[in-house]
Amino acid sequence: MSEKNEKRLKAIKTIYGEEAYHKGEKITYGTTVYVAWWILGYNTIEELEAKYTDEQILEMHDERLRSQGIKIS
Repeated sequence: MSEKNEKRLKAIKTIYGEEAYHKGEKITYGTTVYVAWWILGYNTIEELEAKYTDEQILEMHDERLRSQGIKIS
């Protein structure tokens, strides 16, 4: 994984989870503002990391954005 993607992954992990989602947490990475996200059945980042690799987590987050019509560069 590239250094850029590692840093982006770290940022999106900080706003993952049911609690962050309900609080409406946000984080700015570069010029992008990411909003909290969560996948039903995986309420914490630890639960998600137990099942998926970092690459898969990043791809799931990116796919969520693509489905909303947001371009990933």
